[in-house]
Amino acid sequence: MKTMVCNVVILCILLAIPAYAAQIANVDYVHKYIFHRHGITVPINAANIYQVANRRYVLCAVDRANEIEGRAPTDYCNHALAADTDDNGKVAVDTIATIDAVDRLVVRPIVPAGLILHLEAYDRGNNPNQWQDLSGNGNHVQLYGSLITNQSDEGVVYPGAAGHYARTINNLNLSGYDAVTVEVRYKTTKSDGGFMLIEHTANWNTVRGGFGMQMNGSVCPTNSLHTNHDRAGSGDSAQYYSTGSPTNDGISHTTTSTFSSVVNPTGRLAYFNGVLLNRTCGRTYNSTYYGNFTNDVLYIGLRFGTSSSVFSGSIQSVRVYGRQLTAAEVCQNAKSDYANYGGTNPDC
Repeated sequence: MKTMVCNVVILCILLAIPAYAAQIANVDYVHKYIFHRHGITVPINAANIYQVANRRYVLCAVDRANEIEGRAPTDYCNHALAADTDDNGKVAVDTIATIDAVDRLVVRPIVPAGLILHLEAYDRGNNPNQWQDLSGNGNHVQLYGSLITNQSDEGVVYPGAAGHYARTINNLNLSGYDAVTVEVRYKTTKSDGGFMLIEHTANWNTVRGGFGMQMNGSVCPTNSLHTNHDRAGSGDSAQYYSTGSPTNDGISHTTTSTFSSVVNPTGRLAYFNGVLLNRTCGRTYNSTYYGNFTNDVLYIGLRFGTSSSVFSGSIQSVRVYGRQLTAAEVCQNAKSDYANYGGTNPDC
């Protein structure tokens, strides 16, 4: 289990909030919030649940929530900044700052190991026509048409028309990897046909090693994930997975796919909100070898820069790893997405 690293900036936001009398956080509020947001019931041992919570109490509650959830132990309770130095030791509830801080303390951060590209709605950079890569690899994304990285956590909003899409500024070189994992957090109500999330290469049907992810494809038009890899090479490699729940209900969802360029019986997997999917929809193919990945452009929100399967709605996060994530890591990322963007609490 990876040790949860304290985000000092976020921690300071939580601990340095001024104590406005009308916004005092009581013990009952803290526990109800952790339950509502994270589904974790932290026992209340206070004789009076409406007593004022101080900094130390809030941080101890976060430690206990992480313990109950079976995560790596945290010790925010004994952090030096937990000392009560503000007015009467009270913690004010600045709704945005405090909730944001508690979420990031309770929920483990995105898995960092192996990230090649990392886009998040909450940290998009200063250029309104670009989406900055947080992985440190410089794989920034250019926005075309009317796509704008606005200042809300809605993410990059797509109008659902040709010419409005995003793509990496330079080629995303995946040719040296045996396995790749792609995760996309999106929200849509699109009901007229399938919608594309990502495609690596100009066309997954004609470029050997090309791959991508589409929701609600032509074979299984309702509540499904369609992935493809190297159809032009060693046979038809389309896979269809039933999600078992709505994919276009206007709620944020995380979809995850793993791909393999070497023989691996479990190299091709798909998840929806952190839950592993079965290939029970439409055609299923057992081949697990699809040729090497390529050095090519990553398109986000449509197929190879045309009007095919155009996405409409908002894309809030895109992550590409140069390895296959474990089921536990996929679940961790889905829970982190839920904390950041709301939606459905992952059942994983």
